[in-house]
Amino acid sequence: MQNLLIKINNYNGEQVTSSRNIAENLGKRHSHVVESIEKLLSDRKILENQDIGSLIIPTFYKVEGQRRRYKEYLLTKDGFILYMFNIQGYNDLKLAYINEFNKMKKLLSTPQPQPTFTRLYWNNQVVMTVEMFSNLMNVSKIKINRILVKLGNN
Repeated sequence: MQNLLIKINNYNGEQVTSSRNIAENLGKRHSHVVESIEKLLSDRKILENQDIGSLIIPTFYKVEGQRRRYKEYLLTKDGFILYMFNIQGYNDLKLAYINEFNKMKKLLSTPQPQPTFTRLYWNNQVVMTVEMFSNLMNVSKIKINRILVKLGNN
């Protein structure tokens, strides 16, 4: 379990991972993971106690160059934990996914600092330095200066 590639995505505001990613990390065929998820979904005890539809979301994907759609499931953190409790072993993988879900949740819930810029004035007009514009647009100062020279505003 050395080369785990944990993929957490945002789906309608929920952090999820796909059954394909789980299969890849478990070293199993995706069809076998889908079958075991469907077996879990058919368990009456689980269905009586939880709205499992919000934890394990059925969806489809397409393979490039093919017309057919294939079934997959998107699992929230709780859906993933529920699924993984039903299979033996793979503790490294279980912990890696749980840590990645927690990291994503923390990242999304932490307010990101907004860049602050000091307004500069010239002839009573607000202007911005090349450095400020460079930071704002995430473009190099050299590229901005070249554009300004071309525009004749240097």
